[in-house]
Amino acid sequence: MFHGWTRLSWTLLGNIPCSDSSSAKARPFSPLSPIPAFKKFSYDTGYSNARASTGKVVLAFGPFLWKEELAEPTRDMVKLAEKALADPDKLVGLVAEALWEEFNGRGPTTGTCWYDDMDTVNKSFRAAKLPPPDKPQDILPALQLTAIMIFTQLWKYPRPVVVLDFHAAFEVGHGLCVVTDGERVLGTGYTGEPEIGKGPD
Repeated sequence: MFHGWTRLSWTLLGNIPCSDSSSAKARPFSPLSPIPAFKKFSYDTGYSNARASTGKVVLAFGPFLWKEELAEPTRDMVKLAEKALADPDKLVGLVAEALWEEFNGRGPTTGTCWYDDMDTVNKSFRAAKLPPPDKPQDILPALQLTAIMIFTQLWKYPRPVVVLDFHAAFEVGHGLCVVTDGERVLGTGYTGEPEIGKGPD
């Protein structure tokens, strides 16, 4: 987990204490209750500490820059978390559609190795004993959601964002993160390296 981050201990987001100040030190929180929709991300890494998802993930709030600290989520961060988790099935679909577009070389890119490289993606699926994807939903068995992180901002993007962190069969070495505002995917990256996509929409 990043410096200055907090984990959520309340199942109901309406019970999260929030503040418009992010100057004090962080304190530890605990995971969310299982969310059935997230079981669709069914990738099993084969390791005992990262078996197929039960739908239970960590929800964390924190500053983007490592030197900053966050005592409590701001109201805007809480609202964004509520928005993103209000329809988990929609969130799952956004991820699948965005990656499918990237695999096929369409839309913005952050320079990841899987962009416009379906041949390599297909090989990685076969190596994980998964059928190569023919549509967005076929990508879900190659993903395992491990954390949902709400950043205060991201680089020059001045508003809070959601960063979804994954184990991924097509990027075993570095993992995957997906950046969203709850309505659309803004970009992807390797774990710990979230980016906003650049290029054609």
